[in-house]
Amino acid sequence: MTTRDKIGLAILIGLFAAFCIILALTIEPRGGSHAPEDSIFVRQRMINLNK
Repeated sequence: MTTRDKIGLAILIGLFAAFCIILALTIEPRGGSHAPEDSIFVRQRMINLNK
């Protein structure tokens, strides 16, 4: 492998690792569980339906 190939492989591995970390942080809830009624999206939808 040439130096250029090694740099490209390192970049691909780095991107894969970064995307895995982002995915893990996105899926795992940080604030604990709460009722769906407490969601801002649900509240706004209910306001729109009542109009």
